[in-house]
This record gives sequence, C-alpha cells and structure tokens, in this order.
Amino acid sequence: MKRLGGLLTGKTVFITGNRKNAGKTTVLNHLVSDLAAAGNAGGTAIVSVGWDGEKRDWLYGVRKPEIPVFPGMIFVTAGQALTQADFRFAIMHSFSFCSTAGRYYALRACEGGHVILIGPENNSQLYETMKLLRGMEGCETVLVDGALDRISQVGGVGERSFVFSFCPSEDSDETAALSEFDRWCRLFSLPVNEAYPGIEDTSGEVLHISEHGEVIASWPKFEHPVIRSGAALFRGAVTDRALELVERGVPIVISDFTAVFSEKELFRRQFTVLKKPDLVFINYHPGSGGGTGFLLLREKMTEIMEKYGISVPLVDVMEWES
Repeated sequence: MKRLGGLLTGKTVFITGNRKNAGKTTVLNHLVSDLAAAGNAGGTAIVSVGWDGEKRDWLYGVRKPEIPVFPGMIFVTAGQALTQADFRFAIMHSFSFCSTAGRYYALRACEGGHVILIGPENNSQLYETMKLLRGMEGCETVLVDGALDRISQVGGVGERSFVFSFCPSEDSDETAALSEFDRWCRLFSLPVNEAYPGIEDTSGEVLHISEHGEVIASWPKFEHPVIRSGAALFRGAVTDRALELVERGVPIVISDFTAVFSEKELFRRQFTVLKKPDLVFINYHPGSGGGTGFLLLREKMTEIMEKYGISVPLVDVMEWES
C-alpha cells in the first residue's frame, strides 16, 4: 500500500482536527516515521503551533506528548523541552522570540530519539519559522502539528495544505458523527470565488460588493446596515450574529473555510472562499473511548465525501499498512 508520507513530499502540511484529542499527534507520529522509513528524514522538518492549554499542563508538571525524531530531521522547540530530549542534536538557528518555556530554536537531530514540541505562539512567529524552514537547504517537507483543535491556523499563514483528523465525541452515535462529518466536508468543499481576488480595502471588516465586483462601502463588523444586494465580503470570522445583517440570498464571500463559525446558517447560505487550502487526506480517529467503529462508518463517510466532490484518501493511520 502506498505510504501516506509520499503524499506530503515537497509541501508544508498542517495537521489539524475537529477537537482536542482528535488524533493529530498520532497522525504526526505516523507521518514522521513513514517519511523516515522512506529515507526522507533529512528533508523533513517538524514544528508545533503554540501550546495553548498545554502551557498549564507544563507548568503543573503534566508532560506533553513526545514526537519521534530521526537522524538528520529538523525540528523547532523551546529551550526547556530540550532538557528532556534523549538524543544528540545540533542548533541550526536561535530565534529572537521566547516563551515561558525559553527561547525557540531550530535544530537538527544527530541521532534518533523523542522530543516535546513547543511551537510559536502567534502567526507572526509562525511566519518567521516557516520562512526559515522553507529556506533551509535540503528541507523539502514541513509538518506542523496544530495545537489542540485550532484548525483556524491553516488559514492563519500562507501555506495551504492540511491533513484533517476527525474524531467523534465519545457520546456521539452514528447519526451525530456523520452529521458532524458532513458539516466539515461542506466547509472543505466551499467553492473558490474568482470574481474578487484583487479587492483591497483595509478600512473595514465587512465589504458590500456590487454585482460588477466594485466596493460599494465598507464598515467595521456589526456597524453596517443590512446588505440587501450584490455580495458581502467578510474579513475574519463569520458568525450567525454577523450574518443577521446580510439578507438571505445575498452571496457571502470569506477568506477561507476556517472563517466560518456559523452553525445554523452554513447550509442555508451561499458561501464562497477567496482561497482554498489543499486537503491531503482525512484520518478517522476513534478516540480514547473507542468511538464509533471506522469500518462501520467508512462507507457512509465515503458517500459524504463523494457528495461534496472530495476525492482524498480516508484512512485510520493506526490500521494503515505502509
């Protein structure tokens, strides 16, 4: 069977999920090992996006999950995490920014071992990190472990590839699990709007666009009259409250799917996106409680993906045969 790591070569890929404990670290561990087994360890870099709730865990002595590294692999973490590393490494770069866990470094593993990843805490730091890693000689593939369920980080930087790990909540039955999966597939499949790619207006968060693609007006969010014609272009998050000021039938244009924070309006409105991240594959993670079995859901999940024209692999990395 084809290695999953082969789908990632040459890309910067964010590993995301629908909730905490959705299996993101499990996916990262599998992909790191897969790339190393294929002889690509030296061309791979790994980094995490922040540590959010894990900051409290760190301060109270609860260990973050450890990630396997292989000889030649590049990784980014903070100084305190290095005190627990069980292998030799070489410092490639010292970043100017720090956290409560110390200064950040880009390092290369001299031998195999395990490391705790503590990554950049904001998008500007992430941009700087990505720029450095992509510019390193021989670095072909960058894997970014999304902290908790911050899938919005996919849209927070310029790189546009991601893996999605889906884990039903422990109390979900089959119907609830499939309903949630359907919502995510709807988001992933939102069509690209090519009519307004060149619009530049930094004075407002909400733009009223004419039928000819011209900016009629712009306002701060929640401070505009009801938009009744043309299209509404939102910069940033789109909530049910924000959509109350846009008449039904008026197209909604957003930056990408990560901007949608609407539950009841997602299937009632015409959404288009300015940018569409590249979905590499979807992982199903049953969760610590066992969840709903993958074999029972695979066929119906595949049908949902086909309904939205999503043709990427649907796998359970725990059962994937390399």
